[in-house]
Amino acid sequence: MQLKPSLMPLSQMLNLPLRQTLVWFLGILVFSMNAFGQPNENVSSRYYYIGTLGKNLAIQMDISVTGEKVLGHYYYDKVGIPLQLSGNFAEIKEYNPKNRVTGIFRGTLSPLEKTFEGTWLTPNGKKRLPFKLTKVAEYVFSNTRQGQSLEVSAAYPDFLSLSLAWQQINLAVEQSFKKNQSHFMAESRTYHIEEGIRHRWFQKEVFSIEYYSEELISLLAEISDYSGGAHGNYYYRSHNFSINGDQAVELKLADLFLPNYGKVLSDYCLDSLRKQEASSVIDGDLTRLNDEDLGTFSLSPQGLIIHFAPYAVGSYAEGSFTVMIPYKDLKKVIDPNGSQPKLKLWTPTQS
Repeated sequence: MQLKPSLMPLSQMLNLPLRQTLVWFLGILVFSMNAFGQPNENVSSRYYYIGTLGKNLAIQMDISVTGEKVLGHYYYDKVGIPLQLSGNFAEIKEYNPKNRVTGIFRGTLSPLEKTFEGTWLTPNGKKRLPFKLTKVAEYVFSNTRQGQSLEVSAAYPDFLSLSLAWQQINLAVEQSFKKNQSHFMAESRTYHIEEGIRHRWFQKEVFSIEYYSEELISLLAEISDYSGGAHGNYYYRSHNFSINGDQAVELKLADLFLPNYGKVLSDYCLDSLRKQEASSVIDGDLTRLNDEDLGTFSLSPQGLIIHFAPYAVGSYAEGSFTVMIPYKDLKKVIDPNGSQPKLKLWTPTQS
């Protein structure tokens, strides 16, 4: 059995012979390395990178690391369609939607380093391109437990930029999930006191970076919770920020579009939801979507994405729904003087 070295006052240590002092220091060093120097291989970490493949193909990569196993996805900024990733620190394979290997990233991935670079190649090795990625965010994992009856957890990005705008975003995200957790915990305590019975309540909130640039960040959080009953529930919250110098401003739909956007978005979503067989739309219970219905949205190079939680447009058994509206179908309502120039860049010009 390995015993940790006992701590010794400095005054007593200075009176030891040199050989004995060195042994004492080595013991402390070995204990410190065993206790703190070895990562727990069962704990996952998560990172977000941006960079280029080849000369100028801009890409974004979201990866999780458990031990030496790497999972995640990446996409080309111009396309916006995620390709799944799986591999290790030396080689990461990419998979298309049909689960076929379409490329391989070879390099040396080290979560402690800020950059990840190497060579991307096709499966047959005939085409090779250099890639270089820079880490822009590391995820923070938090967990709070009270006895056996209450547990809340969260995973959210911490952006590494030291600029004032990005620190504002970090603070806003942290305050957002903490407020949500505090409300859930207060509800749990009230229920347990009033009902006099205790069963397990839990809530988990996981953020994802949907899009990243120096001018725009789009975040989506999925919250799953259970507070009794036949099943738990899940829903979404979104945060979209426009960044201008040292100022970050959270965006609403009204900040992006002309005043007549509501009907355009509502009609497009209802048509898509009808095709997806959302029961509330098919049955005629839902004939118009207002700003609150459309308020959970994310932005990507593909288009505006509206997220509907269970019960929003159908039964719980139907699950959640997503509607992606291409920018070409929104060009008549995108505000040319709006607060987010990225939308104008993504929108095809009028023919």
